[in-house]
Amino acid sequence: MPNVYIRKAEEADLEIISDLAKEIWWQHYPGIISDEQIRYMLDKIYSLSALKQQMREGQEFHLLGIDGKALAFAGISGKRNDFFLHKLYSKSGEYRRLGSLLFNYLLLSYPKMQRLELRVNRNNAKAIAFYLRNGFKIVASDDLEIGSGFRMEDYLMENRISP
Repeated sequence: MPNVYIRKAEEADLEIISDLAKEIWWQHYPGIISDEQIRYMLDKIYSLSALKQQMREGQEFHLLGIDGKALAFAGISGKRNDFFLHKLYSKSGEYRRLGSLLFNYLLLSYPKMQRLELRVNRNNAKAIAFYLRNGFKIVASDDLEIGSGFRMEDYLMENRISP
């Protein structure tokens, strides 16, 4: 039986998250956004310095692994009852099962959470389907300039968590 762990990440884990993000993004995002935008966003959001800054600003990271190997991660922040899910990524092949495990862990880890919001690329059909299955609803469409001529073309999604 595999040894599954999910735990809150520490600053020392950010290099693992950075490496995992690069692997997952190159597996998942070609065909959804350009290779140039993938490189730009990985550097802007998932470089070690960017992750450290996000942690200093209050984002909490969580890692999921099996038999000592990290396979998924999440980044979340919030105040009182309102939270924002910045990141929820898992390696290909097991994304639905691992994503569900990590998502349910987050719900249990933040028991006061009543509302959870996120952004998801409008062309990311697998992620949209995952979030819809997990109680999210699309509440708006938003285009956000992120620099260097790139845009995030997202749906804003929300989940009203029942106590």
